Amino acid sequence: GGSRKSNSKGSDSHTRPDGRPTLPSQPLPKTDDVPINFDAYDDIPVEASGEECPAPIEQFSDVTMHPQLAKNIDVAKFVKPTPVQRHAIPIGMAKRDLMACAQTGSGKTGAFLFPTLNQMLMEADELGDTATVEHGRAHPRCLVLAPTRELATQIYKECQKFSNASRIQPVVVYGGADMRHQMQSLDRGCHVLVATPGRLCDLIERGKISLG
Repeated sequence: GGSRKSNSKGSDSHTRPDGRPTLPSQPLPKTDDVPINFDAYDDIPVEASGEECPAPIEQFSDVTMHPQLAKNIDVAKFVKPTPVQRHAIPIGMAKRDLMACAQTGSGKTGAFLFPTLNQMLMEADELGDTATVEHGRAHPRCLVLAPTRELATQIYKECQKFSNASRIQPVVVYGGADMRHQMQSLDRGCHVLVATPGRLCDLIERGKISLG
């Protein structure tokens, strides 16, 4: 989570010791989010159930996290996990099934995004130089379903924020918008797809997305 100087203006990337380039940091997408008062969450009770449920964490550093994700969390000024994140992150990191219920603004998006992005970053070699697109069809590695356009857009922006300066390419698709533009985004590659159900079905029927 430490700071690191970005590239000079004329440089496109750094080179790692193994000779492969790393992507430069990009400006974080602008959001209208109000800074979170993390201390206000300390007294919120949480109930967790399940067999041998992983113990909750107190700090993000309590779990093994990819350096780029840790840096993005730090840049976003996420000081410590919210209650739902304390319980959900270690469960997600353990690759366990999870169902969580919490109020709006409690950090649910980060609760499932952080373990997902972390796993993808840890397996960065499998991502390759570009996202998987075969025969004009996108093959996302992660699918996030959202009931409304507004929520899908919000999740997409969070995914952009926390996958910043990585090879992960998020794409959002929803109804009521130009489908051609969304298909062009898919053609450029898609690791994380955030979608509303109706538009997802439309694009699957058109052969633009494969979940197989």
